[in-house]
Amino acid sequence: MFSFWESSHSQMLFSHEEVVASNPKDRDAGLTPEEIRRIKEYHVQYLTQLGRSAKVRQRVVATAVVYFRRFYLRNSFVEYDPRLTAPACLYLASKVEESTVHARHVAQAIRRCRKETLFWFEVKDLLETEMVLLEDMAFSLAIFHPYRPLSQLLEDAGFSEFLRDAWSLVNDSYSSEVILVHFPHVIAVAAVHLTGVMQGKKAEAEAWLETLRIDRAAVTLVTEALLAVCHSDTERMSTVECIQLLEQVHAGSAHSRRRQPSQPPPTDEQGTEG
Repeated sequence: MFSFWESSHSQMLFSHEEVVASNPKDRDAGLTPEEIRRIKEYHVQYLTQLGRSAKVRQRVVATAVVYFRRFYLRNSFVEYDPRLTAPACLYLASKVEESTVHARHVAQAIRRCRKETLFWFEVKDLLETEMVLLEDMAFSLAIFHPYRPLSQLLEDAGFSEFLRDAWSLVNDSYSSEVILVHFPHVIAVAAVHLTGVMQGKKAEAEAWLETLRIDRAAVTLVTEALLAVCHSDTERMSTVECIQLLEQVHAGSAHSRRRQPSQPPPTDEQGTEG
């Protein structure tokens, strides 16, 4: 199996400035940078809910989140409705991670997660958006996650009993942009170190970190991002607020490529499987 350093992922990391920049088309449509950030965070949480409903592994959800965040570095909500992009990312990620969920089942999972019909899309919309994602990412689909080295790092640090806590911190990392900026092993190291500190073993955590040949500044930046997620008191965007903002954006933009959501839910006899 090829390594991270041989993969396209190693060549697709971005600067902090790049990942926090807002798309001019979204700003022109009236969205503030804070609204753009909150719409992204809303859909990251939506992907987590969709993943549970579709019964896919956490790794599939994590890959879908990376695809979603990468896509909106280059594209705008004005041109591509995130309510459709998010489930299409999950569908594509399920294939890449060899845990394939049929497109029809993703469409059904959407309806279980969201009763609002403005979130409902047909199978053909998911399939067409999958092709948009593939073209946008130039078929560079391999994603390396911090989960892989986590167990070994915990064992090396003497913190194996805290696997659940460290795993939770890695999950939290996807609620920030660090997965687009930092190497996966740096995120894993930061999660292990922070776990030790939070478990009252700061001295042991510091001593272990000193043994590693790693960019300490990068570890500090990831740790700060993880703490920000853990201690965030910002109220999450509601579904109603998200719908209002996106409908306002698409109604007032000449650039919108928004597809009309479907109305009737699919049945086992309807739709095309991907």
